[in-house]
Amino acid sequence: MGGPVVDNNLETTIEGVFACGNVLQVHDLVDLVTAEAKRAGLNAVDYIKNRYDKKIERKEIIKCIAGENVNYVKPDLINRSDLSKDVIFTFRVKRPDRRLLIQFKDDKNRIIYKRKRSYVIPSEMLEIKLNLNEFNIDSNIKSIEIEVIPRPEVLIEEDYPKR
Repeated sequence: MGGPVVDNNLETTIEGVFACGNVLQVHDLVDLVTAEAKRAGLNAVDYIKNRYDKKIERKEIIKCIAGENVNYVKPDLINRSDLSKDVIFTFRVKRPDRRLLIQFKDDKNRIIYKRKRSYVIPSEMLEIKLNLNEFNIDSNIKSIEIEVIPRPEVLIEEDYPKR
């Protein structure tokens, strides 16, 4: 689900080729398409100015993985050299649900980021912008998993006194 594999700069696995808009993922709002296109364009300009005709290997990457109740996530890859930059994660859930927790976990199951959400539906793309350096992530992580799970406090049943 979702289009070509892209990194946090919206560059595909083909060097110098960038993807955005409905080629990358189906958007529900034109504003999101426009913002993504602007990002891809700015990153393409940066590529031409700073990396075109220079052999730069992309070996230092972190994979983004769709976890529980996540259909897909973009970007698919994050360049370690870009960890000080904001990364915009976009994803869709597989099924509707209420009273949830969106979690980002590393490959050692440590929670990097979490946020409560009252509801999610598959037709609505979710977007979260993070600067991963601000979360003091382990510099050796290999992947980040995004999951949308029921909030623990919702699962606890309370015993009310009988009257």
